[in-house]
Order: sequence, then C-alpha cells, then structure tokens
Amino acid sequence: MPKKQVRFTDSDASSSPAWSIYTNMPSSPPLVNLRPNIPLPAVNPYQSMPTPHPHKVPLPVYIYPQKSIVINPTLAVRQHGGPRGWSWGMTFHPGNSFYGQRGLTTTQLAETAMWPMTSALTVCIVHPMYPWQVAVHAGRHTHVTVEDVLNGVYHNLHKRIYQKEFDAMPHRRRSEIAAAYRCRYKQLNGSEAQEKEKNQGVRRVDYLLDRRYFAGMVLRSDAYSQKEGVVLELKVGQY
Repeated sequence: MPKKQVRFTDSDASSSPAWSIYTNMPSSPPLVNLRPNIPLPAVNPYQSMPTPHPHKVPLPVYIYPQKSIVINPTLAVRQHGGPRGWSWGMTFHPGNSFYGQRGLTTTQLAETAMWPMTSALTVCIVHPMYPWQVAVHAGRHTHVTVEDVLNGVYHNLHKRIYQKEFDAMPHRRRSEIAAAYRCRYKQLNGSEAQEKEKNQGVRRVDYLLDRRYFAGMVLRSDAYSQKEGVVLELKVGQY
C-alpha cells in the first residue's frame, strides 16, 4: 500500500496543524511538507603541503593522541575573538554563501581539514535539537579537505525530514521548527524560488531554529572513537 504524505493546510499556520492526506505518493516514508499561510597563526602549516595525486590510495584512519590533532584554522573556532575572514550562513550552499568577497580561495578549500591528515572524520553539530552526525570522507584527494567538510555539513543539514522524525518532537518544538522553515524559504530571492523551496518541506537545518551560522569547529573531548574516527564538534551561532 502506498505511503501517505502529510502537509499542513494554509488555514492553520498559527495553531495545531490540520492534515490533508495524499495517497498517490511513492513507497518511501512520508516527508514533512508544511503548507502554512504565511586570528590565524603567524605561520600556516597547511600552505606548504603538496596536493596529493587524486588517484593514490586513500589514507587510512589512524588513532592519534588528542593533543597531536590540529584543526585547519579555516575551520577552527576563532581564537581570542579575532576575525575569521569569512562567514557562512548554513541555510545556503557554501558555494553561494561565501565564495565571494569574504569567501575562501580554491587553495584554502583544497587544504587538509586537520593534521595529521585523515581519509575520514565525523562532525557533530552542537545543538540540543540536532541528533544527526555528519560522516565526511575524502573526495577528490586522498585526505579530507576543508571543502569536503563544508560540503558534507551542508548536505547533511539539507536532508528532508520524514514525518516520523517530525512527530517525535514535542508540539512546542514542532511549532518552532515550522517557523524556522517559513523563515528559511522566505529568505530566497524571488517568489518562484520561494515557492519551489516551500514545496520541498522541512529540512534538518530547520531544527537549528535561528542558530544557523557556522561558528567553527573544536575537537570533541573524546576526539577519537573506533566507530567514528576523529570526531569534531561544529559550533553554531546566530546571524
């Protein structure tokens, strides 16, 4: 029997949702579709690193003492409140968000995400309502790069939410997520783009509510696990 998709009706944006049932949907679990009416170091150790040949065998994931792991300054939490030099509002793809006046160069994007280099790592987004982890693997290089991390985070954040995930949240939280969803698609330019994104429904990034700004990464207290490899924590902040 086909699965059913649930949407909010336009007349119930501010109150408990009323449900409309559609039976001609694919067999995958239903997605939520709301329809409301409404300072760097003096010496950068990464710049002198040669770019490995893309066809080499990927690096293995080793166990390193935590004190020996260094996160690329481009990704790390700012020290002493100094300027990062770039910013990223994670509502938008990094390619559209900061590869510009305050963006990152292709050289920076190709730098290793951490030292020692690794072919895989895990990112945990620090937010009480975000339970998902981000598994990052090396892309065009033998090691995980800055670009790999940013793209991995973006794609994890922008996965669509299934109805059972949404229903697992308390009612008050669902209302907050719905408000974040409406705010997000209304940030797009043009009514056509807004309507298209609106029809895609709730995404994981909406669970961050108003804390969708990339504030940098730190090593998790237990920076290595057998299952997840090196684990970094991504701090989020308000715009």
